[in-house]
Amino acid sequence: MVHPPVSLMLEVTSHCNMHCTFCPSDDIVREKNTLSDELATRFIRESAPSMEHPTVMFNILGEPLLNKNIFDYVSLCEELGATAG
Repeated sequence: MVHPPVSLMLEVTSHCNMHCTFCPSDDIVREKNTLSDELATRFIRESAPSMEHPTVMFNILGEPLLNKNIFDYVSLCEELGATAG
């Protein structure tokens, strides 16, 4: 039996200015980038309806508040009945 996903982990930016001691982001050599608004919106719109208790998490390695559209993504989650975290 296939169960629907319970959450979506979406890194909307790989930028981070926090330098937390437990996070490896300072040691990872990768291009600092931001997910396009088109892709972020698409992922949320396509994923949220398929989840039983939709939850979208924006905190992976990047600091989500550095993405200028983060509040739009949170509003979209709320519009679709998903919890944003």
